[in-house]
Amino acid sequence: MHAVDACRRVAAFLETPAELGGRVASAVLRPRAEQDLVAGGCEAKRETAPELSRAAEEGDRPRRRHERRPIRSEQPLLASVLPLRTPVPYGEAMATTDGCRRLYLIRHGETLYGGGGAGPLAGDDLTERGYRQIEVLAELFTVVPLDAIYASPLGRAQATAETIARRNGARVITVDALREIQPGDFGGTEIPAIFAAVRAFFASPDTDWDTPYLGGETYRQLRERVWPLIEEHGRRRDWRRVAVVAHGGVNNAVIGRVLGAEGPGLANIDQDFGCVNMIDYGGDRPVLRLLNFTAYDPLKTGLEVSSLDVLRDVLESAFQVSFDQGVPK
Repeated sequence: MHAVDACRRVAAFLETPAELGGRVASAVLRPRAEQDLVAGGCEAKRETAPELSRAAEEGDRPRRRHERRPIRSEQPLLASVLPLRTPVPYGEAMATTDGCRRLYLIRHGETLYGGGGAGPLAGDDLTERGYRQIEVLAELFTVVPLDAIYASPLGRAQATAETIARRNGARVITVDALREIQPGDFGGTEIPAIFAAVRAFFASPDTDWDTPYLGGETYRQLRERVWPLIEEHGRRRDWRRVAVVAHGGVNNAVIGRVLGAEGPGLANIDQDFGCVNMIDYGGDRPVLRLLNFTAYDPLKTGLEVSSLDVLRDVLESAFQVSFDQGVPK
């Protein structure tokens, strides 16, 4: 199965069945030749995404922060096969419904956590692979109208939200409460030592909701900071779908609360780079419908280790340092 075929099937799952109905099923099951005919051929596909040709013509011109060229693909774009939906503007025109309301909780794409510039854990941009991860996810959201995208103020979350917004058309709203759990002062500590402390925190059987994270904020404090946004959407009826772009720690705290994990330990869940979770509201009660889904690797055949191990490999490769010995490779 082609990767884009998997994306079509996933997009149908992300949308509500009542709204897409048989249209999605028939589009997904069309033969390849018919899909290309619907898309209008390769030239027509490029015309529906003029930014691809512009990026090729502009070459290596300087780019602003968070600006990335879309990836050229020889496969039909998802939006050319599934019906294109017009995003619902944020504000007074938001949909009002007593039915299902859906919140997509997203972790940012792969990042070096500021190691390329401002310092460890400072919140730098995404890596090139991180942008590719989010561009695959953003294609799924082209057929999911969002009322708004709420995002952490940290650079990695902003870059993720803006990448999705460019394909979806929704407004990005920065929410300071969504920033990642705050550690203590590292005082110039090297990245291998920081990573070792992070691993020890999550591996320890004594870590609970009231254990300070590296001498800083506790997960209980993080949950109390973030939960009002989630709780408010449970009470409100003036929205239909929103996305929340945050961090591994934030997502863990939110999902733990949704699942009723009040302790003593943290919720035993993982959050891979660029993953999406789905929380539905029927009335005021949030229900977890999807957990840690990665559009770029739906069956996680390349993600058979924990997200911490993935992060270790990324940082070791970027800084040419062995975290096991703390010495250059």
